[in-house]
Amino acid sequence: HTRYWRDWSSDVCSSDLDEQFDLLVIDESQDMGWVELRCAMAMVRDGGEVWAFGDPGQAIFSGSKGVKGSALPPVWQAADEHNILDKGYRVGDPVASVAAKVLRSWYDRPARMFKADHTTELLVWDAATPPKAGLVMGYSRNNVAKAFTRWGLRQTGIVPKVAEADRELVLSTGHSAKGAEANDVYLLPWSRVAMERFEQRDPATLRLLYVMLTRARKRVYVPRTLKARLF
Repeated sequence: HTRYWRDWSSDVCSSDLDEQFDLLVIDESQDMGWVELRCAMAMVRDGGEVWAFGDPGQAIFSGSKGVKGSALPPVWQAADEHNILDKGYRVGDPVASVAAKVLRSWYDRPARMFKADHTTELLVWDAATPPKAGLVMGYSRNNVAKAFTRWGLRQTGIVPKVAEADRELVLSTGHSAKGAEANDVYLLPWSRVAMERFEQRDPATLRLLYVMLTRARKRVYVPRTLKARLF
């Protein structure tokens, strides 16, 4: 029940709330820019607290929505202090180490900082036939649509958001799968252009691959060409 707007001349955000709060909790804060941060802070009274949760590795926008040279989201930069979790809960080695290697090109987060106690396997598949269950992710909507056609699936749409992918087969883009998790995750083969972006260490492509790899609790299946470049 809130709305905010931006005064383009002064970059000031306002809220239609009649009251301010002592505590504001923000999830997915890695996707906040300075405008959203100003709007959030306008909702907190003097002396109040803001608790922000997020993973910089999953940020959608390069450079924190246009903040050049920024390694962390604005909400973290603006904080007087912030705590970074030193242990993950979803993925273990070898996927954790591979994900850390992918991220290190733009954000140095050691593997130990998101390594779970269990093992998450990294396996190879050829994507010739659809799996019976699990979360299948493509680099783009076109990538996913081609899989529908190739596999002869009856569904005509692509799942835009994924909450749980254990009980059935779910196809999604990597971006739409943010926040999802499944025991078995499958990455569709990437296009030549996508692979070139990966080879060039394009930040947006690296973050997308990081999101894809870290959706899995037990197993990640990747195309052979991609696995060869991950090690």
